[in-house]
Amino acid sequence: MNKLGGYPRGQKRFRINADSMTDTELPAGQRVGFLDRTGMPVRRPDRMRVVVVLRTTITSPFPA
Repeated sequence: MNKLGGYPRGQKRFRINADSMTDTELPAGQRVGFLDRTGMPVRRPDRMRVVVVLRTTITSPFPA
């Protein structure tokens, strides 16, 4: 991990992007999924923020 984190530690500015998916089930039994694209721009030494760039909702017509 130290080797992996060495490059970003040496940079004044960088950005991390991540795609994630979350599934949940509604009380009625319908499945809902959320696809998120998140960006995290960092400017050293004192700035970092997290931004959800895109959120998509997917529903399944079939009960769980």
